Amino acid sequence: MSEILATQRQRVLYEARELWRNGYITFDSETTGLNEAGDDEIIQWAVCDQQGIVLGSGYIKPTVPISAGAFEVHGISSEQLADAPSFAESWPTIRELLTGKTVVIYNASFDLGMLFSSARPYDIDVPYDLFNSVCAMELFARFYGEMHEYWGTYTWQKLTTAISVLGIDVPGLAHDAAHDAAATALLIKKLAALAEQELPPGWHPPVFVPCAGCGHFSRECAEADDIWYCQQCGVEQGIFHRCPGCQRVIETPTSGVLCDDLCQYCHAQLYREKMLLTGAWHYCPDDRYRIVETPDLDEVCESCQRQRDWKRQREEAEREWQERMERERKERKRLQAKEYRARRKTREQENRRRAELGLPSLEEEQQQARAAKPVDPIIRYHGHTFEPRKDEHGKTYVYCLICEATWSDVPHAWCAGIKTYLAWAAIPSHLKTRTQLRKLRLQPAKEQQPAAIMDGYFGRYRLYDETLCVPVVRKKMVPDTSGIVS
Repeated sequence: MSEILATQRQRVLYEARELWRNGYITFDSETTGLNEAGDDEIIQWAVCDQQGIVLGSGYIKPTVPISAGAFEVHGISSEQLADAPSFAESWPTIRELLTGKTVVIYNASFDLGMLFSSARPYDIDVPYDLFNSVCAMELFARFYGEMHEYWGTYTWQKLTTAISVLGIDVPGLAHDAAHDAAATALLIKKLAALAEQELPPGWHPPVFVPCAGCGHFSRECAEADDIWYCQQCGVEQGIFHRCPGCQRVIETPTSGVLCDDLCQYCHAQLYREKMLLTGAWHYCPDDRYRIVETPDLDEVCESCQRQRDWKRQREEAEREWQERMERERKERKRLQAKEYRARRKTREQENRRRAELGLPSLEEEQQQARAAKPVDPIIRYHGHTFEPRKDEHGKTYVYCLICEATWSDVPHAWCAGIKTYLAWAAIPSHLKTRTQLRKLRLQPAKEQQPAAIMDGYFGRYRLYDETLCVPVVRKKMVPDTSGIVS
């Protein structure tokens, strides 16, 4: 018995042939939309027999407007449906055509949903067992065989694709209910004709047969009278045996020879140990868990060789980068020295000219201009008003006249506009953060503003005066007795 008893194509052709032999009808509809909100309705319907002959069709006036997207597909407008009957008036005809039949629908889940959605405004009860539905779209997807790369299932195809692939000639235009219902009928007919050409006489799909020993497990067999055993029952019956090395079940009778009864995994393990002991193979010097199938002890495995090559390439690239940076640095230094010499030569020439004219040199002129320029001791930056000061050791620092904080240099932070502390230890005991107030069961008063700011490493914290805060008042839960009946 081969592992693949039947291909998916054979299964689909067999199902189509059985549908053709047992008889069926097809149903299709055009709607006001894709029923995303669950309120779209049918505006055109058609029923065909298995030869593609229309048994009944008609338009239906919906209770909801036709969406722009649906109109672009089928081209049916609300003006065309002004004199059409409602779904309640058309339902008896549709029910009579579908009741008790095998109905083939292309995208059955959508059309069945539209039947229930159209019947809902009129309170019409559509029984779930009114007819037996078969989805031709799922059948053709299995026949087409295109797998979805994400879901791993057969990708649904459009009806136009099925018509083109199978070479079906259907009069009319696509997205017309009569055309699509006839195309669905001829699709099954075409698949049934292919089944007569490709399937051998008397062929049927494999059937599930239970284990002949325990009967708990089933698997596909070519015939219903095939006998097979699961692994446990096969070992008990002596049909299978367990590997002496790892106790795996091998689906062959035991031969009585130890080496012949081993599984492929144990054979591979023994062969590997033999090659290592004889020196034909060796462990990789960079990774002791990998084996190199050569006697050269210095040769590494492919993975480690790739890592060595990658490391060597990185080192070469790093060395080339450093050499390039060093060359660029020397070139910049040479250009800077050249520019400096040119500027110095120009300055010396200018100083000699000034000396001949009795004018001060450029350096003396710059010193005089610097001495005459008034110095503004106040620095304004990011809302701060800094005043340069010196401590008792003569070290310079800046002091903000607004937030009263000191820094060794002008900071990048914006001024808070109120007293700012830079250390937790410097904060007075009466100033608390919201978290500290919550632990004391206190909260800031209604219009209370922060008294100061703590400029911490992870952010700024507002500090409130504890003496001005009020206790936290918890609301009591009042049970709702409105639903209690006395």
